[in-house]
Amino acid sequence: MKRFLADIQTHEIPLYQITDTYLQACAVRETRRDIDLSALQAYLDKACYIEILLDLGKCIFDNQSITSNETLLTDGNWIWSGDLNHYSLLHHFAWPEAFITSVQKRSYKPKRITGRQKNEIAHLANEISRKVYGEQFTTVYPNGKDETVYAERTYVVTALDTLI
Repeated sequence: MKRFLADIQTHEIPLYQITDTYLQACAVRETRRDIDLSALQAYLDKACYIEILLDLGKCIFDNQSITSNETLLTDGNWIWSGDLNHYSLLHHFAWPEAFITSVQKRSYKPKRITGRQKNEIAHLANEISRKVYGEQFTTVYPNGKDETVYAERTYVVTALDTLI
């Protein structure tokens, strides 16, 4: 199953591919103590839906029905697969440090997104989705990086399949 997290604040977009192996590694680790988990979950719950797949996915741990990985959310700075909210709440998903830092800098309060911003983010999300789900970007190795230029943007792809 493919899922992603992308920082959309710059021209060079860090794009994290999150694998089932990575989620499984997260589930057995101890939760970080420097993160306010209830504030983080409230932050994730306030994210704006930019693309909704009217189908459910299955949790890799218990086969429970969850939001599809192809449903996309944003806080205005990042775009992520909808199932990551579930894995964050119940299975200790380890968000990349850059995401956590971004959230903490805003005191766990997402910024307001205007209709125009939402449309721009949705366009970018569609572009990223084509790269992720259409398998049009270069395969990378575990925790390796690869820079590839698409549509005037540079994507720095990192495969997360072991804890960072």
